[in-house]
Amino acid sequence: MAGIARARPDATAISFDDARLSYGELDQTASKLAARLISMGIRKGDIVGLLLPRALKTLIAKLAILKAGAAYAPFDPAYPVEHLSYMTRDCAPRALMIDRESAALAAGLPMAADRLVDIDDALATLAGREMAATFPAVGGGDAAYVMYTSGSTGRPKGVVIPHRGIQRLVCDQNFVDFRPNDVVLHTATISFDAATFEIWGTLLNGARLAGIGDRTLSMPRIAGTIDEEQVSVMLLTTGLFNLLVDHSGGRLNSLRHVLFGGEVASADHARRFLAAHPTCRLTNAYGPTEVTVIASTFNIPADLQDDTVPIGYSIANNGLHILDDDLTELPPGREGQLAVSGDGLAIGYLNRPELTRERFVTITAKNGESLRCYLTGDMAVMD
Repeated sequence: MAGIARARPDATAISFDDARLSYGELDQTASKLAARLISMGIRKGDIVGLLLPRALKTLIAKLAILKAGAAYAPFDPAYPVEHLSYMTRDCAPRALMIDRESAALAAGLPMAADRLVDIDDALATLAGREMAATFPAVGGGDAAYVMYTSGSTGRPKGVVIPHRGIQRLVCDQNFVDFRPNDVVLHTATISFDAATFEIWGTLLNGARLAGIGDRTLSMPRIAGTIDEEQVSVMLLTTGLFNLLVDHSGGRLNSLRHVLFGGEVASADHARRFLAAHPTCRLTNAYGPTEVTVIASTFNIPADLQDDTVPIGYSIANNGLHILDDDLTELPPGREGQLAVSGDGLAIGYLNRPELTRERFVTITAKNGESLRCYLTGDMAVMD
């Protein structure tokens, strides 16, 4: 992103409700905040927690943490305190970024008071000041964020995602084409991995991120923002997409590419959306948190006849494999467990080595190559 900030410093990076921030301003502010974190003792490989809402300041904080060489762990302030307490004990963040609204909640968590950073105070203090620091070099295999997912047991699991996972998701991809003139909608909560696609897909490609600060999203608010901000690309949960189709009440003419995922797709809603927006590309996306948001996509045709929508084809720098119980690849037409390989795979589960070994395995592909794969637990058939 620094290259974009140097080449196009005045281009708008983020529009969040009434606030605007250029690429130059975003890079400069995040660099100052990163220097502040380093002065606190944050080092490469540390984890910094975020107990913040979806907001402009949260985006600055994420970028600052990455500049400092650390990984961010997003915690939704709407979570129960017991849930938050478990996650903060598990990942033991070196610092926790809060705001005035989450301060009381943070006081009940197992964090020392001197490790709490009020983002509002920090940004106000840094304004107009010069802060210099030497930022550490970060490689593709270094941790970028820790995303907690409850899984089937209900015990939160910290999924550690490397920088190369983000890079593989949003740069030089075959399923999406981010353009500098795109406006990307940001509706995902801080702890939902779809935010990875929204935020870094925008900022690593020089587009503009249009955020909605409301804690609770309504269909009129989403549709209104799409129209007012001229949103061209967005990724929604399947449920939210279906609601938008049911309640948008008209054409959203600026949309160029809409992606949705997270649940089984509704062919009826897909057909209705395409009938109302015939020039918009509509994509069903599939992928667990452990493979950095998306593993496969299917572009839905306007003349879709089936009542089921496939999860489609592997995205670039990624592989899909159908395995039997012995982790041997099955031929097309045979049902088996879906496994994913490639650059999007997580480093593993934080503090869960046994679970990491169970779910991240090495298989021998049909061509004899050894591949590290994530076992999704989902059953699938390859055509």
